[in-house]
Amino acid sequence: MRRIRRPIFTLVGVLSLLFSGYAANAATVPSSDFSLEVSPSPLVVDVQPGEQKTITLKIRNASTRAEQLKIESRGFSIAHPSEQINITQNTPADLAQWVHYSHPTFSIAAGQWFTQTITIDLPDSAGFSYPFVVVVSRQANPERPDGGAAIRASIAVFTLVNIDKPGATRKLEIESFTLDRSFYEYLPATFNITLKNTSNSITQPYGNLYIQNPGNESEPLAVLPVNQSAAYILPGGTKKITSSWTDGFPIYKTVSDKDGKEHKELEWNWEDIAHFRFGHYTAKVVAVYNDGIRDVPVIGEVSFWVIPWRILLGVLVLLVILGFGLWSIIKRVAHHTKHIVRRNSGEKGA
Repeated sequence: MRRIRRPIFTLVGVLSLLFSGYAANAATVPSSDFSLEVSPSPLVVDVQPGEQKTITLKIRNASTRAEQLKIESRGFSIAHPSEQINITQNTPADLAQWVHYSHPTFSIAAGQWFTQTITIDLPDSAGFSYPFVVVVSRQANPERPDGGAAIRASIAVFTLVNIDKPGATRKLEIESFTLDRSFYEYLPATFNITLKNTSNSITQPYGNLYIQNPGNESEPLAVLPVNQSAAYILPGGTKKITSSWTDGFPIYKTVSDKDGKEHKELEWNWEDIAHFRFGHYTAKVVAVYNDGIRDVPVIGEVSFWVIPWRILLGVLVLLVILGFGLWSIIKRVAHHTKHIVRRNSGEKGA
């Protein structure tokens, strides 16, 4: 379930989207004036060639007034490398023929639910996948109180259709797996993973990132989730994932000052002293996808060092000082002992 007050879309690695003509307008509408919830989101369906399939979308009016709404299909494009999603203003001709709504226009009283039935009727000649957007918006946009342009408000639900037909493939690759650096004084260590869908069908990968000590790979030091948002990747598309290993002592944390400016600050939580990190580490990512028959893992690996050199330098300086002090004490004791021995020898000779 998703509210327009906090729109979160997970598609092709995009977590926060700027819709062309939609998100910007929706953002100008007070949440108390226009607020819809939809379930499920996104809509995902597998169909056979020439099969007619129906899916259900539930819409709730979470505002304090009744809404006169309409529902339409829209195409979209993804700008690279920004991954900004732009939704078209018109319904593509093929979607107009293949996608139908039980109630193209409808009303929902405040606080009530409405069930919309969507029928997908693809021809035998359909391709392998069809991603599009279902847009729910007001039938008529109210005028602004100041007499300006009408306020437009809408909510977009991504719809992903996989066609199960001969020749359909599902394959995932790790396009890149890197760190922001290869040497760290203190954690966190930040990993950048790019997964690429090299097939002609929509995939939804999952998996884990394992932090290991090369001397003991059977017991990972940390396990971080991969694609925790359960995002789908379109054919030919990529999913960029950033993950951080923060289980260390001490650790850099990002804090804000009184002016709102962010900066890094070293935090010494002595309860975590057992997590002091020093040495060579390996990070292994295991991403899993389903090829239509079984789960298939793809694996990537990088290594890095954590060397708290300032702490080590301080310890070294302390050891040098202690060593010098100990050497001085031993030297004095030896000199004093030698002096006593000589004096005793002189007394015996006398």
